[in-house]
Amino acid sequence: MKLHPLDLSIVALYLAAMALIGVWVRKQATKKLDSYYLADRNIPWWMLGLSGCSSYIDVGGTMALVGVLYYLGLKSIWITHIFWGWLMICLYMAFQAKYIRRSGVMTFAEWNETRFGATRDAEYARLAAAVFLLVLMVFNLMYMSVGTGKFVEEFLPFARWQSTLIVFGVVGIYVTLGGFFGVILTDLFQTVLIAIGAVILTVLAFQADGGTSFASAKPAEWSALTPTWTLWSGYSQTTPPAYQHYQAFGPILVSGFVWMIFRLLAGPNVWDFQFFLTTRSPREASLAAGLWTVGYTLRWFIGLAFLVLGLHYFSNQANFDAEKIMPLVLKKLPIGMQGVFLAVLLAALMSTLSAMINVTSSVVLNDFLKRYFAQKRTEKQLVLWGQLASVGAIALGFILN
Repeated sequence: MKLHPLDLSIVALYLAAMALIGVWVRKQATKKLDSYYLADRNIPWWMLGLSGCSSYIDVGGTMALVGVLYYLGLKSIWITHIFWGWLMICLYMAFQAKYIRRSGVMTFAEWNETRFGATRDAEYARLAAAVFLLVLMVFNLMYMSVGTGKFVEEFLPFARWQSTLIVFGVVGIYVTLGGFFGVILTDLFQTVLIAIGAVILTVLAFQADGGTSFASAKPAEWSALTPTWTLWSGYSQTTPPAYQHYQAFGPILVSGFVWMIFRLLAGPNVWDFQFFLTTRSPREASLAAGLWTVGYTLRWFIGLAFLVLGLHYFSNQANFDAEKIMPLVLKKLPIGMQGVFLAVLLAALMSTLSAMINVTSSVVLNDFLKRYFAQKRTEKQLVLWGQLASVGAIALGFILN
């Protein structure tokens, strides 16, 4: 698919605006390390809460959300709320955001000193956490690189690697120049854009014939919210292999709940951790998590609207792949709207990517370079090293995809 020049202009304007935000906040963001990585720990709770919403709404995860909704029906709410963040963010609001902010540290690995004290064993735990987080973020960046190329090449008149390079380049500009100030401000803009897109999509979905014939052909359990130990008879025979394991619905639900509780009690999560360190106080960290919890529902509006529009356009097709609903629906939108919604989906993708890059850079600098190799460097020099680490993270994710 090739976009109309009007749609390309909308996407180009959006990308240029994101890059300019990084240039705009560069001077404030590079004063010192706390400015670069934690925005001087002075972000208002409402800004942080709204920016966190977009960082949790990525393209790949939302495509999978639409797939689960399509195949499991209303019961998918139990799976997605346990595995994909909503209940986890509620627990941030209740207790975890406060003690993250009280720690006063910079990275997830450094937090081990808060938990275990400044001992040799705590140092080993910090080093192990830093290595784990660094490896995890590099693989996540590789995953994002592949997903970005596959998604964007469908719409931009470039090869996959060129499409990936454009998106990574724009994110690299505002993350490298603007640090966490750049991440917060662009995420805030992107959340507003995603909210506008969610409202428009929802209106379009209400105007469409939402696949009533499709729903009526499904078993009654498809429309029932009540959890069951197994899904309805014949589920596996009518579902692609990637979704057949949900036949054991009850065991998956229990294991997911236990995993989530253990993960939260074991300590803060990896890249969410840094967001809560930027607030003005522990109380504001909890308020930000509360707003984040509410704002995360935007993902449901987008996912459900795409599902209804997908059923409207494609429910009669044989061997239909529900995970492709988003790009397929996007191609059905009128000129102008395609550019707007490509910008919306790019906003969801880029907000997650920028958070990963910032976290990767902070671990490299704070837990390796500053701690073991650059103890006598000035704040300005360390910020420059942090910027180079951001560039390195972007390049590594792009090269290894």
